[in-house]
Amino acid sequence: MDVGYKAQNCSYIINSLEGASTEPYKRIQTKILQIGEFKYETIVYLDAMQDEDYFGKGVCHWKPEGFGFALKATGKPEETEFNFGDFLNELQERKTLTKYYWKGGYPYFKNDDGSRYNDDDVVSYGADSPTKYSTDRQGNLFSMTVTLEEMKQS
Repeated sequence: MDVGYKAQNCSYIINSLEGASTEPYKRIQTKILQIGEFKYETIVYLDAMQDEDYFGKGVCHWKPEGFGFALKATGKPEETEFNFGDFLNELQERKTLTKYYWKGGYPYFKNDDGSRYNDDDVVSYGADSPTKYSTDRQGNLFSMTVTLEEMKQS
């Protein structure tokens, strides 16, 4: 899983000629462990980035922003990548997030003649609700749910 952290109270010049600035951003990858037949777990550290005065203009305060991961049926390159991504504050507020995916893309999308769609970069991003799919597909979905189980302050 990738977790994105941003220091929104800081900015630095990325192009001195144009004066363009940006805020520091860092992606950290966490290891996902399979703990059951259809159950996985990872640890996300809310304080993974150290607050510090990086630019001599005051302390930059890092906060996690978004997270995402992708799963495939068996991990073969030709299989559809089912991507789950969202904002971490949504997960913290709601404690559970679910995305729905069309089963017709599992383990890979097929052409009208039944042959495998020949593109190794097929990604399904899912939807927040089954109603986002056409009525003929709504009965043929599977879902992935992310649950926040524990938060600790260090």
